[in-house]
Amino acid sequence: MNEMVYGEIALGQKASFSRAITRKEVDQFTQLSQDCNPLHIDAEYASKTEWKRPVVYGFLQSSLLSKLIGEYLPGKFALLLAAELQWKHPCFVGDMLNIKGEVIQKVDAAKVIKIKASIENQHGQVLTTALLTAKVLK
Repeated sequence: MNEMVYGEIALGQKASFSRAITRKEVDQFTQLSQDCNPLHIDAEYASKTEWKRPVVYGFLQSSLLSKLIGEYLPGKFALLLAAELQWKHPCFVGDMLNIKGEVIQKVDAAKVIKIKASIENQHGQVLTTALLTAKVLK
């Protein structure tokens, strides 16, 4: 886990990590969110849609942006204040996701940074774009 203080963060600074989405995580998110839409959990129902298989919850894959801020950029001293999300394409169980972020703005008086972020699948397809705002506590 990074422990960057505000003064160590530079415009253009980048961070990224990769990980797969599992069926177990979808099941856990279903329990947590109480969202039982069959598009996410019923393979038979989903097979009749344009995607032919269950679609991972958008908020599940986007929750990885919290890890980007809280562990990588800037890390331990971060508090996520806002997230503007756009889901471009669906995510599926087993997809290997690459989560990337770049600092595009710093507000010195408030010790706030803005990060342009994206989530891509193993094929390089952008699934989600985001503008994240984080307070740096030190």
